[in-house]
Amino acid sequence: MKIKRTMLLISAAALLMPCTAAVDAAQGAADESAEGSKAVFDENTRAQYVIYADREGISISPYIFGICDNDSMYGLYPSAIKQADVALSAYNWESNYTDTGIPEPANDYSLVSNYAPSQRNTPGLCTHSLMTHADRYDVGLRFATLQMMGRVAADANGKTDMEYDRHRWLDVHLIKNDIYTTRPDTTDGSVYSDEYVAYLVNYYGEAADGGVTGYFLDRAPDEWSTVFPNAGLNRLAPEKLARDSSRLASAIKTIDSTAMVLGPSLSTLSACVDLGNKEAWERTAEGSDYTWFIDFYLEHMKKSSEKYGARLLDALDVHYYTEALDPMGNMVRFSTDDTANAYRMQAVRTLWDSDYTENGYSALHYKQFTPFLPMLKAAVMMNYPGTPISVSEYDFGGGMNMSGAIAEIDALGTFAKEEIYLACLAPAEDYEFQKAALRMFTDYDGERSQFGDELLKTKGGDEYGSLWCAARDDGRLTAIVTSQNLEKLKDISIDIRSPKQYYVESAYCIDPDNAQIRRQDAELFNDETHSAAFTADTLSAYMLVFAEKPAEGSADATESEVSAGETETTVPDETTARETAAETGAQTKLQPGEESGTEEAVTAVTEVTQEPAETTAQTTVPAVEASLLYPRETAETDETVTKTDTDDEGFPQVPAFIKVITTMLAACASFLTVWVGIRRM
Repeated sequence: MKIKRTMLLISAAALLMPCTAAVDAAQGAADESAEGSKAVFDENTRAQYVIYADREGISISPYIFGICDNDSMYGLYPSAIKQADVALSAYNWESNYTDTGIPEPANDYSLVSNYAPSQRNTPGLCTHSLMTHADRYDVGLRFATLQMMGRVAADANGKTDMEYDRHRWLDVHLIKNDIYTTRPDTTDGSVYSDEYVAYLVNYYGEAADGGVTGYFLDRAPDEWSTVFPNAGLNRLAPEKLARDSSRLASAIKTIDSTAMVLGPSLSTLSACVDLGNKEAWERTAEGSDYTWFIDFYLEHMKKSSEKYGARLLDALDVHYYTEALDPMGNMVRFSTDDTANAYRMQAVRTLWDSDYTENGYSALHYKQFTPFLPMLKAAVMMNYPGTPISVSEYDFGGGMNMSGAIAEIDALGTFAKEEIYLACLAPAEDYEFQKAALRMFTDYDGERSQFGDELLKTKGGDEYGSLWCAARDDGRLTAIVTSQNLEKLKDISIDIRSPKQYYVESAYCIDPDNAQIRRQDAELFNDETHSAAFTADTLSAYMLVFAEKPAEGSADATESEVSAGETETTVPDETTARETAAETGAQTKLQPGEESGTEEAVTAVTEVTQEPAETTAQTTVPAVEASLLYPRETAETDETVTKTDTDDEGFPQVPAFIKVITTMLAACASFLTVWVGIRRM
């Protein structure tokens, strides 16, 4: 029954959210006692943080720093790249025709417009473009999008009409049931999705050998009938999407067992609830105990996998474009005034914060399914355990504003904290500040230095600032600190709880005037009473790199004092990088069909800060750690307290029974909140 399912879902969500929070709160009670009034904020102009470097952290998937394929990725080192365009659902891979969809549907070559007309008869040119970009920017994971909508463009003759142009579309079949050809038959009146996979595997090799890493089962299926009104489609039924997903997934795995399959790539939180077809979903859910469409989809893919004999869904994929509105009803994602900037930086909280409700359609109408990421994790745990979560398209806007950088930093930190497997930013045309935020995690010093692979527990901050900290393999700690205050400076102090002593070895910040990452004088951040202390500017983001203090009197101690005071004015900007590339003769790799004379090919830059590595004919896909692809099914993430009376600093330890009571109360509160919401529906 629905009531039973709802209770199960709430119980699972309670395990992931309030119960974990209650245990953390109980575990940190001694620390709260130690901090006392230090955790109190004075009008958001003071923030005091604690980094628990003495506790086990969370493994960070390296693939959350991905990007959706675009022509302005210069200066980035993304870990994953995927195709992302509305027109992909109508893409005819055999001829490269597509339809642009609303507001002015037209058949054209828009997905391959960067190629000369004489080159556009190359099948799958859109994916050739993806692979070219992946090689150029040294991206290991490459994801193509397959067509499941059922209709693709039959020509490139411009504007289409719903009543008279039905003949300008071709049917798409998932399975060919015939011999695959190296060059598809463009005269048979049909297009086959599995033959597309076979073509790409024949051309690039299997995923394990450097070919296409994986395939998305189309994109935004909840929008097909509205985005492509001239294709003659009906609104999609839940059973059809689930059935087609398992059929195409099994075909992919049969052709390339090493390739990943990701779906259903729904466009919004509300689509996750009812697939954008409320009437059909209610019929599907009637008499069942499904709470939302995600439950149904996961259960179907699990059963199909068992029948096939291998996993058919390697990641549950969704999109997340913020729907937040400002008080005047304007979409925050496309606004840049101070009000929109403030709401943009808060909008990330819908992903993780149960105490926050944004002013947006999905969040207001489906509050019981927020915070979004923990609810997805609960659904996975109940219906298809071990399935990683992907957010393959997301955007909070503000690409040319410092607020966009701060929102992007918090989004990436949230993906790390919620153990998301894959995430790809889908930026608007200009996104220099979002680029800077990505570089904070992947290339903050211009030498490919990265954030780290283990997210550490922290405490402190409020909705007007955040701290994300990671441990690196070289023993250093990195901390990214943000301040969302639009008007006042903010005093920030950071204490690191660890048997080791740390100091700020180097520091960086995003310049709010030009979106460049600039190096700061590390001595300005070191403090006698804290691990770090400084005054943050309005709307700012800082990267601090902590190194262990050597023993007093050692040679390393003297050397560290000198290095801590070294100052550089800026990380090399794009102009410097281009000049360096020209001097070293940096070249790019071109895929078939691409003109070598394009400006982008001439100026594209490879690694310029290290010695060039030996190259091979194909780029090898990084081995995916089993612990990342299929998370452990043990409860190792919950921290435990073993001391009975006092903690390691001599403060009273919270009795165990209080923690149990706190946990139970939190779970009950979560249950009542969601139950009341459902009763009101």
